[in-house]
Amino acid sequence: MVLEPPSSLFATKEMSEATVFKLKHFILKQRNDVFKIGTDAMILGSWISLNPAPKRILDLGTGTGILSLMLAQKYPQAQIVALDSNQEAVSLAKENFASNELGRHCSTIHNTFSDFTSNELFDLIVSNPPYFLNSKVSSSEVNSMAKHLETADLRVFFACVSRNLNHNGVAALVHPSDGSFESIATEFGFFVARKLSIYGVAEKLVRVCNIYSKQACETVYESLIVRENCGTYTKNYKALTLEFHGVEL
Repeated sequence: MVLEPPSSLFATKEMSEATVFKLKHFILKQRNDVFKIGTDAMILGSWISLNPAPKRILDLGTGTGILSLMLAQKYPQAQIVALDSNQEAVSLAKENFASNELGRHCSTIHNTFSDFTSNELFDLIVSNPPYFLNSKVSSSEVNSMAKHLETADLRVFFACVSRNLNHNGVAALVHPSDGSFESIATEFGFFVARKLSIYGVAEKLVRVCNIYSKQACETVYESLIVRENCGTYTKNYKALTLEFHGVEL
């Protein structure tokens, strides 16, 4: 889902220039050569709640850096590493971190899921990964890189999560609701500790947010409807994202 912010939150310049996405405690530049901010990221970043607070966080496929900055707001003592295989995304995230006080503990890395291995493991890995599995590739190169992957790539993705995550750490992901991600996660020894079913409108399931753990556990089930049938945001969506939007949507 692509977020459609109210005009008060979104300032548009010329198409060739950056757009600005304003939140309560930080702002981000967006560009046409990096996948835009959507409701998926807003929901995932708002929904994550961990105790104890993670000390090291890895943002896989950072894009604009939105999830890194949301988690920097939630966990101000954490060190956050933002990784992307798209050099343009890495440059944009780095610029967004430098422009915001919350970005002082965020760093960027240009690397791929297959190659990245950290010397120090992470307590939390977060990702809004490519999610159209084995589907037709988008005509847009940016969208293709950000939204499409093959089953083999998904295994590479979870292998990266597995080798870079602390034994007691968790991975928080937003992805399709068809079970494809959960199936591959199981191959790598992950259990779903917490599941949020996301409905675009009532009875229209569009995504899930999952907390994956290496520890065997029972799943806690939750749900969220994003919009009323008339198109306005639901009160539950507004409440979930209030600390980031900071205004009435």
